Amino acid sequence: MTCDGRLPELLMRADASGQTGFGHLVRTCAMAGNMRRDFLCRIYSWDSTGAPLSDWARQQAADAGAEISAIEASTMQDADRAFIDILDASPEPPLTVLDNYYFQADYQHEVRRRSKALICLDDMHDRHFVADLLISFVPLPRSLFSMDRHTQFLSGFRYASLREPFMLPRRNLPRGSVVVAMGGADPLGLTDRIVPMLRKAMPEPVIEIVAGAGVRIGSAIDGLYRTVVHRNLNAGEMAALFDRAMLGVFPASTICLEAFARQCPVAAGFFTDNQLDFYRTGVEQGLFIPLGDLRTTDLSPLRNLSALPSADNLPDFQAGRAELISLFRQLADD
Repeated sequence: MTCDGRLPELLMRADASGQTGFGHLVRTCAMAGNMRRDFLCRIYSWDSTGAPLSDWARQQAADAGAEISAIEASTMQDADRAFIDILDASPEPPLTVLDNYYFQADYQHEVRRRSKALICLDDMHDRHFVADLLISFVPLPRSLFSMDRHTQFLSGFRYASLREPFMLPRRNLPRGSVVVAMGGADPLGLTDRIVPMLRKAMPEPVIEIVAGAGVRIGSAIDGLYRTVVHRNLNAGEMAALFDRAMLGVFPASTICLEAFARQCPVAAGFFTDNQLDFYRTGVEQGLFIPLGDLRTTDLSPLRNLSALPSADNLPDFQAGRAELISLFRQLADD
């Protein structure tokens, strides 16, 4: 706490839109939920399409005990400037988190100069980092990253911030359904491609499709036998889906980690470059059935489910969360 008894501020920027997806915002909200007892968390998000903050996004933040505000800007440059103005208006330099794949070193420097400390959440290693702490939830070596000497580095799936319902004890439900989620935006229409093939490969299980409000479900899925579409589920509803699923089919991203936390077996693929490190690591560690490129896969690896991944080598999310909370406290006190 500050000297007057107030919680220190944790300002977090995680942009999200129907074009770029909502994964960064989800994990930033999850991190805010983990830090809520030690920090006053404020989340700022820019939507490149100009759409207002959705009720879903507001609920994500509310569930995490955080405030959320839209960054009103028509261009990335204007959004960057607006967030700098927000930092300048803070009564004291806050702890600041940047979560996305495009914050360059010069912008990081401007943010860090106005912050108690800067934390970057990023597993891409295509630019230099000047942050005080860089967290890659994909387990990658420090040598892959370019960073200043002062930058602390944490790497590993266990450091992924998961929403509270995924951290609770698993309900002992019969497992029988298959969950499919291609992201909150699914701009490539992968749901329409994957689900009909999955129905042919697995004729009997109920297929439960998780889709954001903007995900278009086409005629190829309408009327498919034992297929259910869920829109805008909250974290508790998602955790319940995973608790009763025999398999989840996902991109290699945070949703896989949420499924791991519920001990739900996973088949995963990729469709963008920023998923490749996650995918390759998951394959090497035997964490999921590898599907390859989701834009071209024929789901043939699902023809034999006799050897589903085990839960023996799953990440220790509880230990990772405790370590992050302790480190954030230290950064705020230094």
